[in-house]
Amino acid sequence: MMIPSLGNRRPHTRGASDRGAALVETAIVAPILFLMIFGIIEFGLLFGVKLDVSQGAREGSRLAAVNYQDTGVVGATQTTEIVAATCARMELADSSVITISLPTTSAIGEIVQVTIATPAEPITGVFDPWLAGMQVTSTVQTRLEQVATYVATSEEACP
Repeated sequence: MMIPSLGNRRPHTRGASDRGAALVETAIVAPILFLMIFGIIEFGLLFGVKLDVSQGAREGSRLAAVNYQDTGVVGATQTTEIVAATCARMELADSSVITISLPTTSAIGEIVQVTIATPAEPITGVFDPWLAGMQVTSTVQTRLEQVATYVATSEEACP
């Protein structure tokens, strides 16, 4: 079996005009690549925060619907208990604010609304100008299953 000959062709070597081309290409592509990587990291973090806030709002709404009482107290103290129990069920409860809204009557079948808001805290720092002051929020409405003996709250922070 014969191996074909390359003839008088030589392997390509970089000439003087090719020097630095790889460096320029890297300088053009690297910022875009890093921006994409940091964007993926930030999106993943914010998505996780959104999931936690949504789950917390569902849990808080359920606690409000069944008139949760830990110590048997009613009124504003019971509202604080509901907020504390909701925060205990969330992983990212730090700096979260919970709002419980009741209709004018607290009869069975009325709608209770629980809203949770937490600040979006970027981790990489690349997107700070866009995420500054942004809130991740979730609102859930549920029908009351028990007569509500707690009071609505304007905003209450997690303990």
